[in-house]
Amino acid sequence: MGELLTVSQPRNHFQLEHGLEHYTLIAGDIGVTPIFLMANKLQKTNSQFDVYYLVHSAVDAAFIDLFKRLELGNNFRLHVSDENGLMDFSSIFIDLPKQAVIYACGPETMMQAVEQAAGIKNIKVSLERFSAVSMGNHQANDSFQIGISSTGAVYSVGDNDSILDILLQQDISIDYGCSEGIYGACITSVLAGEVEHHNTVMTAQGQATNNSLCVCVSRSTSARLVLDL
Repeated sequence: MGELLTVSQPRNHFQLEHGLEHYTLIAGDIGVTPIFLMANKLQKTNSQFDVYYLVHSAVDAAFIDLFKRLELGNNFRLHVSDENGLMDFSSIFIDLPKQAVIYACGPETMMQAVEQAAGIKNIKVSLERFSAVSMGNHQANDSFQIGISSTGAVYSVGDNDSILDILLQQDISIDYGCSEGIYGACITSVLAGEVEHHNTVMTAQGQATNNSLCVCVSRSTSARLVLDL
């Protein structure tokens, strides 16, 4: 009682872009929650969009009545995998306009299938994950240094340390949340060095710029990273 807490503004890395020609919303199981809210907003703004709601069985479609109230007609499709098998995302993306964006939230297998099919057509995808994914093969966790631009201090990050661990040990103020590279609360600007990304919140294009990283999971392929802290 009487403790002072510091809070920041909410961050949303899964939000609708405004003014697109078309939106495609894909929900799988529990991932339907944010997708329904998106559909509700798009319906109110008379936007062009389609919704695909994927469930294992009909009894799993907990939001079906809510979607019916939106009266989406043929723009809403319920896909029951126990009855119809896996969805062929390539077939539903084939006629999407170039400026379309696909928003998807659901099981990792579904998300990967969406990414693969969208990648073939070079369609932008925005994903919301609930857990970290395996990053596959990557470089060994070699030690490296981080420099703090505001003070010039340099610290070593060991094989089994995260950058976040070292920052907290040195009492350097940094926002963080999931510590798994999912939500992006700890995204920090990079002034120098080469980043080895391990997060799933930044887009491939964002990672390629090498301008920022998630300090909770990312590492370095160079001897030193200089952070804008």
